[in-house]
Amino acid sequence: MADKLKVEIGPLKEQELDEADRIMRTAFGTFLGLPEPGSFAGDRQFVKARWGSRHIQWIAAREGKRLIGSNAVTRWGNFGFFGPLTVLPEYWDRGVAQQLMDATVKQFDKWGTKRTGLFTFPHSTKHVGLYGKYGYWPQYLTALMTRIPAADEEVTEPVLLSELSKAEQKKAVKACAKLASQIDKGLDLTDEIASVLAGHLGDVVLVWSGSKLDGFAVCHTGAGSPGRDQGLLRGVRGGAAGQGRRAAV
Repeated sequence: MADKLKVEIGPLKEQELDEADRIMRTAFGTFLGLPEPGSFAGDRQFVKARWGSRHIQWIAAREGKRLIGSNAVTRWGNFGFFGPLTVLPEYWDRGVAQQLMDATVKQFDKWGTKRTGLFTFPHSTKHVGLYGKYGYWPQYLTALMTRIPAADEEVTEPVLLSELSKAEQKKAVKACAKLASQIDKGLDLTDEIASVLAGHLGDVVLVWSGSKLDGFAVCHTGAGSPGRDQGLLRGVRGGAAGQGRRAAV
């Protein structure tokens, strides 16, 4: 392992977004062994699409004035998660990710989150080992799935938040917050929903039984979003909440 590099940790700057995006793609593409690492994720946007949201803090790592890594720290009420945490490959194994993690945990503590988590590569002892130093332990595997309906397929359409009137949207968002809090007291996706609609990054799918909200899904889809045309879905339904303050999946 190379000597630990002392870097400057601070907020990501808007003028660094293009470079942060390039670093993210290069890091993931290199780790996954892609012939062209910079092509990772295609036209999906994991950095720019999350920039400017009030419930997200971007942390940057710099050597001098050079950006070499970043991490997005997200707050959903009293629940928090982070990622993508990425570092330029030439700076791997030099303690940069650990210094980003130090700042990440401090941000969670500042917010007072009661439970935090992340997604990582379950087969990578390096990733699991790093996050284990901060109390994150593997919980379960999450299947990432896509489905494209046939053009002639008949589907019973749920309600889309964007199609409601302003008054109806306000009422629906309150219902989403209430449902999330019933699952885990303090869990709140209100800011997440607002950022998706404001940035035209997708929509929110609502499932009702009469006047009762049974479930909702925040769907990222379309150009400039993290989910591309297939969509990246974050769903919440009525049911029991997971246990443990920190979890990696």
